[in-house]
Amino acid sequence: MPRAVLIERGLDLPAAASRPGLVPVATEDHTAGSVALRHRAARRAGARAVDLDGLGHWWMLQDPTRTARMLSDFWNSL
Repeated sequence: MPRAVLIERGLDLPAAASRPGLVPVATEDHTAGSVALRHRAARRAGARAVDLDGLGHWWMLQDPTRTARMLSDFWNSL
């Protein structure tokens, strides 16, 4: 994805705060920016960031049990 598109999407993050959000942060995913950057984006969007320590880009397949628990916990909090 071109950098300009990512910048443009980042400008819309504050508008996302009007509804609940969840940002899974797979700590070993080095394709999605740094962990700090993803936490910053979550804060700007008013979303809850959940660290998935030791998981990479395919976090949902690497640990489906933890993924299901994270999603269920989020949905149950709404």
